[in-house]
Amino acid sequence: MKLLIDTHYLLWMFMDTAKISDKVKTVLTSAENEIYYSQVSLWEISIKYSIGKLCLEGITPEELQAEIDTIIVEIEEDVK
Repeated sequence: MKLLIDTHYLLWMFMDTAKISDKVKTVLTSAENEIYYSQVSLWEISIKYSIGKLCLEGITPEELQAEIDTIIVEIEEDVK
């Protein structure tokens, strides 16, 4: 199954997995599922970080993106 995660889940997957229910963790970590995120989520994270409304626990939005990119597929504009 293809899953599009929102900004909250994207952050929680890397920063605070305790906020994700066991059922959702099972779905997100299943090898049968493809997890996608939107570039808009990274834009939202960068904006919140730059105005001081988001703490990324010692990393920058760019470093978070690099970590995310090693694990999750980014949605391409031309996905059908």
